[in-house]
Amino acid sequence: MKIKEHVRKVIGRSIFDSRGIPTVEVDIEASFATARASCPSGASTGSQEALELRDGNNSKCMGKSVQKALIGVEELATSLISTPLEITDQAAIDKHMVSLDGTKNKSRVGANSILPISICFSRLGARCMKVQDWEYIQMLVNNDKMYPCGMCSSASAPAPPSDKSQNLPDGSVVVENSNAEKSVEKSAEKEVEQPAANESLPCKNVKSPEGCRNSVQKKNAGLTIPKIFFNIINGGRHSDNGLFVQEIMVSFEGNAPYTVLSCASEFIWALKAIVKKRYKLTGVGDEGGFAPPINSLEEGLDLIQEASAASGIKPVIALDVAASEFYQNGKYNIGWKTKDKFLTQAEMIEYYIKIIKKYKVVMIEDPFDEKDYEGWAKFMEEAAKLNVQIVGDDLIVTNPELIKKAGEKKLCNVALIKMNQIGTITETIQAVKEARHQGMKIMASHRSGETEDIFLSHLSVGLSADYLKAGSLCRSERVSKYNELVRIFEKSKIDTFR
Repeated sequence: MKIKEHVRKVIGRSIFDSRGIPTVEVDIEASFATARASCPSGASTGSQEALELRDGNNSKCMGKSVQKALIGVEELATSLISTPLEITDQAAIDKHMVSLDGTKNKSRVGANSILPISICFSRLGARCMKVQDWEYIQMLVNNDKMYPCGMCSSASAPAPPSDKSQNLPDGSVVVENSNAEKSVEKSAEKEVEQPAANESLPCKNVKSPEGCRNSVQKKNAGLTIPKIFFNIINGGRHSDNGLFVQEIMVSFEGNAPYTVLSCASEFIWALKAIVKKRYKLTGVGDEGGFAPPINSLEEGLDLIQEASAASGIKPVIALDVAASEFYQNGKYNIGWKTKDKFLTQAEMIEYYIKIIKKYKVVMIEDPFDEKDYEGWAKFMEEAAKLNVQIVGDDLIVTNPELIKKAGEKKLCNVALIKMNQIGTITETIQAVKEARHQGMKIMASHRSGETEDIFLSHLSVGLSADYLKAGSLCRSERVSKYNELVRIFEKSKIDTFR
C-alpha cells in the first residue's frame, strides 16, 4: 500500500504536554485507518540529543511554542505523499524524513516534527498488517526492511499526487492528498484501535511475508514485558525541593503487570501517609513522584525504607542522578539546589558506594557528567563488584554511535532509550540493536514532559526491553502507559514477565 495512494490527509497541531508546554501532535488519515501520535519533551537533556525545534518568541508560551515545527510537519507531509514509498516500509519513510531535514541533529525541521510522523506510520503499518503496535515493532526489529504490504485492500490506480496545504487559525497545518482512496474506517478525531491479539490478517488466503507475522505467532517466543521502575520521589530539575538527584525509583516483583502495579499502589499510599504526616503536604513533581521538602538523598531513601516497613512490601531501589545538571568546573555540586557542596570524581564514587551498601541500590543512571568518561569507567569497575547496573542516558542519548563508544569504553551496561532523543522509530531500533551488540540491557523511558500517548508501552514490549520507567503511579500521562501494559499482557498471552 503506497503512501501516495492511501494517505488522504496529514494534520499537524500544537497541543500541551503534562507541564503545560506546547508540543506537536500529528494525525495521518489513510484509506483504512487514522493514526495519531504526539511528541514528549525532556527538562534534563543531553547535549547531543536531536533538536526539539521551538519558536523562541518569549512573548508566546515563554518561547516554547512550536509553529516552526508545525511548518516542518507540513513540509515532511507534502514530500511524503508524493513518494512511491510503501506504508509498511518504515525504514525508507524515516530515511526520507531524515534526508529531507539534512542536518546531523534534525535541527532544520525538528525532531519534534519528525517523530510523531514516524510513530503514525508505525501505527498505520500495524493496522495494515492487522497486528498490535508492539507486534509491528517486533516485526521491524526482526526485519531490516519490512515487506511491501500488498495484502490489504487493493490499491486504486496510481494517480499524480495532489498536496493541497492549508493553515488553520490556531496554527495547525493540514496537508491533503485528493487522489488517495476515500473510504476511511476511523474518523480523524479517533486514534487507531488496537486489533484483537488473535485477529487474522486482512485478506484471506494470502500468506504473510516470512519472518513477519510468523515471528509473533509462536507464542511470542522470547518476548517479555519489561520490569517497571517507578519514580516515586522527584528531585533535580523535576521538582523545587532540595534533592540533588533527579529520581528515586523502586521496583517490585510480580508475575504480571497488574500484580506489580498493585504492589506499587500499596507502597505509594504508605509512602504518601508518611510524607503527609512529616511534611504536611503531598505535592508531586513533573513525573508524578512525591516532592517533599527534603535536602539530602539519604532523607529520601530513609522515606523509602519507612514505607517498606509500613506496607510490608520490600522494593528494590534505583537512582537517576542526572549528574550533568550539577557538574561545575570539574567537580560535582551535590548542594546545587541548597548550599554548595562540591565533590571530586573520586569522592563521588566513594559516596555512591556508601549509598549502594547502606540502601541496597541496584541501579544508578547518569552518575557522572556525559563527558566525564574517566568517572564512568572507574565507577563501572566498582559497580561490577557490587552487582549494580549503570544506566547511560545523557551519555548516549539513544544514538547508535555514542552507544558503541560507551560499550567499547565500558562506561555503562544499560542503555536508556528515549525516542525523541534520536527522532525516528528506525533509529531507535538501530540504537537498541547496537546496545544489544555491546552486551547492554535496555531500559525504555518516558520524558518529564509527557502526553497521554501510550505508544511507549508498545515500544518497550516490541523491543523486548528489560526495563521500563514512565514515572510514578500518579498523573494520567504516566498511569496510562502502565495500564496499557496490563492490556498488552492480557491480549498477547506473553508467558514471561521480568
